Amino acid sequence: MTRGSSLNVGVVGAGYVATAVHIPFLKKLASANLMAIADSIPDRASAVAAQYGIPLHASDYRTLLDRDDIRVIDICTPPQYHAQIAAEAVEAGKDVIVEKPVAMNMAEFSSLSAAVRRRTDSHVGVVLNLRYMPLIQSAIEVLHRGQLGQILGVSATVHTAVPTAGWFSDPVLSRYGVLYDYLPHVLDLALWALQARPLMVRCVSSRPGGSGFYVTADLYSPLVGNPSLLVDVAWTNATSIRSLHVWGTERDIFLDLQDQFWYTARGHMTPAGRLGELVRRATGLAKRAAGGRTFIKYGAMAYHRALLSDFLAAFASRQCPRVSLADGLLHVEVIDAAIRSHQAETAVTASPEAVIAS
Repeated sequence: MTRGSSLNVGVVGAGYVATAVHIPFLKKLASANLMAIADSIPDRASAVAAQYGIPLHASDYRTLLDRDDIRVIDICTPPQYHAQIAAEAVEAGKDVIVEKPVAMNMAEFSSLSAAVRRRTDSHVGVVLNLRYMPLIQSAIEVLHRGQLGQILGVSATVHTAVPTAGWFSDPVLSRYGVLYDYLPHVLDLALWALQARPLMVRCVSSRPGGSGFYVTADLYSPLVGNPSLLVDVAWTNATSIRSLHVWGTERDIFLDLQDQFWYTARGHMTPAGRLGELVRRATGLAKRAAGGRTFIKYGAMAYHRALLSDFLAAFASRQCPRVSLADGLLHVEVIDAAIRSHQAETAVTASPEAVIAS
């Protein structure tokens, strides 16, 4: 199952996230031996295999699951296939890396969780790479030192470009696809930073046609109490905005995930503060430019490498990775509740007891 100290890896899905992020980084890791690629479009699987020197390619991901010499399955498909492929891989005794969101709803998550409980020798890591950004880690250190005072809430803006058309083959994604796109990253950062769980969620449309929503949630955190969460999430052809704002009784902290800078402020922004913000933004852009075209284009995707390396190290030691299925649960809870809220036109609890108990 291994070659030397490397784990044999099979990638499922040969689209954008696989070819732009996972495969290039896996090829650079000594702990990974990229052995196979599967995609439902045979020509795409063979082309990617030829481009990256991957020995095996297949049109059916189960071909990879049936091979005893493949230890790790890395799932890079559209969201509607994540939970099913992950569950089948776990049942086949594989360790699993799966892109966010780990499931489309709590029912799918429950099925995957049950598979993990049955196969305790298999582990699942969820791709939440923003946790590995130095920007995030330094900002969270400030938050946890108590410099903001009592945390009152978190607001976020997530405006991104529409993904490729392949997402919309699923009826849920054709209506609520924006909730499955970049939103899980922001939800994860907010819930992880505050060590919070969602309680009550409400979702309303912000734009016609399902391209935007306002998602609000009441949170519970043993660290900071009961802060609120508000996210403005939309697909747009305008400039991308990916930001997170944590506000407290003493100070606020603002994180720009797009230009990769952060600052703390007290009250309204002064002219001097605004100038400082412009300097920080320019510095962030300069650092990205110094990294070359790829770094500018993909930004925080560079931190997949550290996350993938951690996954493989945990799998090699037969341990649960630091970013695990339990972490994936939290953003699935919010998305599932948001969709139910929008359909019911009322706020709903984030974790239906009947689903969690199943």
